[in-house]
Amino acid sequence: MFAFARLKPPERGLTALLGPTNTGKTWFALERLMAHPDGMIGFPLRLLARENYEKLVAAKGVAHVALVTGEEKIIPRQARWFSCTVEAMPRERRMSFVAIDEIQLCADPERGHVFTDRLLNCRGTTETLLLGADTIRPILKTLFPEIKIEMRPRLSSLSHIGHLSLTKLPPRSAIVAFSVPEVYAIADLLRRRRGGCAIVMGQLSPQTRNAQVALFQNREVDYLVATDAIGMGLNMDVDHVALAARQKFDGAHFRNLSPHELAQIFGRAGRGLKDGTFGTTESAPSLAPDLVQQIENHHFAPLKHIVWRNDALDFTSIASLKHSLARLSPHGVMRRGREASDVTTLHALTQSPSVLSWATTRVQVRRLWEVCQIPDFNRLGDMSHARICEQLFLSLSKEGRVPHDWFAKQIKRLDNIEGDIDALMHRLTAIRLCAYVATKRDWYPHNEPWEKVTRAVETALSDALHDKLRAKYIDRIAATFSRHLRDSSSGRALSSITAGRNLVIEGHQVGQLHGFGFTLDANLTHEARHLAQKAGRRAVMRHLPTRVQEIENSEDAAFLINVSAATLHWRGEIIARLARGSALLKPEIRLISGELEEQILKERILSRLKRSLHAHLRHHLAPLYHMVEALAPFPEKRALAHLLEEHAGIIPTSALSHGLATALRRDQPVKGLVAGTRALFLRDMLRPKAASLRYMLVALHHGWDLQGWDYQRVSVRRAEGAVAQGVEVGFLPSGTVLIRIDIAEKWIARLTRATRVKDAALPVGMVEALGVKSSDIPAILKSWRFAFRNGHALAPDHYGPPSPLILRRRRAMKPLRGRARPQHIEDGDPTGPFAALRHWRKT
Repeated sequence: MFAFARLKPPERGLTALLGPTNTGKTWFALERLMAHPDGMIGFPLRLLARENYEKLVAAKGVAHVALVTGEEKIIPRQARWFSCTVEAMPRERRMSFVAIDEIQLCADPERGHVFTDRLLNCRGTTETLLLGADTIRPILKTLFPEIKIEMRPRLSSLSHIGHLSLTKLPPRSAIVAFSVPEVYAIADLLRRRRGGCAIVMGQLSPQTRNAQVALFQNREVDYLVATDAIGMGLNMDVDHVALAARQKFDGAHFRNLSPHELAQIFGRAGRGLKDGTFGTTESAPSLAPDLVQQIENHHFAPLKHIVWRNDALDFTSIASLKHSLARLSPHGVMRRGREASDVTTLHALTQSPSVLSWATTRVQVRRLWEVCQIPDFNRLGDMSHARICEQLFLSLSKEGRVPHDWFAKQIKRLDNIEGDIDALMHRLTAIRLCAYVATKRDWYPHNEPWEKVTRAVETALSDALHDKLRAKYIDRIAATFSRHLRDSSSGRALSSITAGRNLVIEGHQVGQLHGFGFTLDANLTHEARHLAQKAGRRAVMRHLPTRVQEIENSEDAAFLINVSAATLHWRGEIIARLARGSALLKPEIRLISGELEEQILKERILSRLKRSLHAHLRHHLAPLYHMVEALAPFPEKRALAHLLEEHAGIIPTSALSHGLATALRRDQPVKGLVAGTRALFLRDMLRPKAASLRYMLVALHHGWDLQGWDYQRVSVRRAEGAVAQGVEVGFLPSGTVLIRIDIAEKWIARLTRATRVKDAALPVGMVEALGVKSSDIPAILKSWRFAFRNGHALAPDHYGPPSPLILRRRRAMKPLRGRARPQHIEDGDPTGPFAALRHWRKT
């Protein structure tokens, strides 16, 4: 076997720019392309060709840039710079500059022969640039000894962070899978746990792919799920790449990815000078240490062979065509690869008698081979693609053109944006075949209209597919919350609190603010609630310092007390609760901190609430404070002032000393104080507002229930009231009822006067005045220490009203003689002010 290198003249202007991903190779190639008067560059993917076409258009103008792929041909008359797929590079054109990207794909078992052909036969008249991985360097040196090779180091570093569960992957991650069902499963989980993701697959049209990438690039989502197409130069702001599987189906069988293929995929992490990380997730096992070291250091075993297929084909007959396709390579480093789809289609078509009957001339055999090269976009793996090719070949053979009806039928079938994602994907790949056929100018003389129609249908299907993917795999609200969590640390997060206390994050209502916490909106989806809770909490924490400042600057009128719940409110929001404090008039304030965590902020709020509470108590209990302040300067009355403050204006007689009680009742009465037999009280403390506030303070101090007490009623049944604590609450226990202390003292005094001389009937209107039942009166009188005789009905032979209840005359105390004990005082109360007289002895 002779050496292939001897057949070629010395290469001039041939340069290889090699290195790992993120070295700026493609950027350099585009700069060199635009520096020449004309040129073309071949990319491994239609997506990349379209992406760089748009960059060239932005730099040189649409009239001077061409896009040539299998499905699209945009070639202006003045086109000078071409962005192509490697398969579609127009080799008949002579260009000053030619570049081939990802040249290491010469070793790909399925497509490698195309890259090898371009490597050997595509040259620029001035400069030829090969871009790829360092693994192909020995082969290039073997084939082209005079080639100039430049090595480019990676601009950023790659670091391995191990295996992470899908839900623990950091934001700005790309997850790589190798099957459509796996991509969909991962995307669905990310939607439920992280708000959603963008999807990039080779089957997508450039328009759909660009729209999905834009979702990721614009940070509408933080995650990207992709097939290994992401490894072929797609540039995105990815910080971490996680592999969801280690095996892929290469068209023939499942195989493990090679180290340099893994590096190509993981190399998408990091961009420019920004470092990236990589690892595994889902079912993919952790990477071995030696493999990690290879990827981090970009050291891989060099390629030993590339794939070659004869391009000098013999179209004399079908047999000669097959024989020329099977020819062995002329060089040891080049070997035959796996049978490509065009050869598979050729074998299938040559089994058809109709095809054999027409493919008898050189022209027809060449046409048959052209038809066989139609890509199998659907990758069905059955005879469907072969049948379509057979139909097209027979039409071309019989009519010399693709029938108008064939295009019309296909467009009518595919021009439908209804259906699910799989249906749209199927139509999208099918329309790509129509677009490929429409670009063959010699197959359809007036092909421009069908090119426009197929492109319009592809655009419509792409838009519909993008919308379906977005609706199914992105919860926009949850994604917003996820983005807020990511951006809150960088200060880019947008959140606000409306006048109605609604918490809004980037236009989406999260919930309603309550004090220093918030409640989630009931309309949020189940998937969004988890992220909304975190995002809302972080947003509230960012607004808390401003809210604390507003509280400190508020007037006292902005603060209210809910006496039935013992809560403090600010502008209608509960921000604190009251509890037992050091004194009855000094309850403890317990802040409902919610998301408030900083102790300094808590202390500032508590200080303001204490001032507000004190002002509130002074305003509503003003008579009490005024009385205490009036008595305080007099030493003999300081004890009374202390008792008034201690009991909040209603002092049981049991708490008074004998001398103080006597002085207040007879000798030294204080204006505004009522000295009764059961209690000493300020009448103003029994008014509704003061009474309700006072009861709250007493209940907190004694640990009583706050509910179920009506402060405006004259009497309350023990069964109806929540408490029966006696005089402390401003009501006097009287039999089966509690009677307001001022009303009870009034009637006790009245009944005492009525029975001082003689027996007396129960005063008219007493039952109504006390708000009780007539059956309650005996128990009330008994508790008040009044003797009585119950009324009775008249005899049957008597006429008139029944006998009323008669109060007995209170017995006067006999004069004291000698050292005799005083008589029992009829209205004596063991807790009353005269209880000490029982033990008195005259000296």
